[in-house]
Amino acid sequence: GMFLIMSAFGCNMYVAIDASAGERERGSLEPLLIQPVSRWELVLGKWLATVVFGLVGGLLTLVCLVAVMHRLPLENLGLRLVLGFSESLQLFLVATPLILFAGAAQLTLASFAKSFKEAQTYLSMSLLLPMLPGLFLSMKPVEPELWMAAIPALGQQVMTSIVLRGESIPMSYWAVSIGVSTVLTVLSLWYCVYLFRSEHFFKKS
Repeated sequence: GMFLIMSAFGCNMYVAIDASAGERERGSLEPLLIQPVSRWELVLGKWLATVVFGLVGGLLTLVCLVAVMHRLPLENLGLRLVLGFSESLQLFLVATPLILFAGAAQLTLASFAKSFKEAQTYLSMSLLLPMLPGLFLSMKPVEPELWMAAIPALGQQVMTSIVLRGESIPMSYWAVSIGVSTVLTVLSLWYCVYLFRSEHFFKKS
């Protein structure tokens, strides 16, 4: 579960950096801003390009993880793996809202940087945040509760564990996880648009 969640942030990262701080550093962002395109359209285009890489990377990560897990001799350890096509599809659907939010959040965070290297530092440090729930659950397993679904990364980790136990994810978990991720995605994109509209913000470039 943690590897799948990390891919949601790692596969988005460099595209988000290049589409914001990278273009500021190269001087190619200002010509885009003077085109007859609304800031919302510009930001949405950059966000969609970012999340495409995130979705493809998440899918490839999932495929590799499934292939590896089926080759492990888990039966010798007394473990039973429930990971067929249906479970894999559920895991991908669980990760998708997080990938969409990660792309928006990383694009916004990278927009504050003046250079590619500076944005890389910011986003590399931010990768620690989605790792914390997985590390916490690995050291101290807890029973799933609905409030956990409202916390990005933690909710996906909990829902992933439910799938891997061969159980069905309650609809309330789906609703809370997707709802919170959608709201955070919209807020991140809105703030990114606000930054792109600010003349004072781009005087730093």
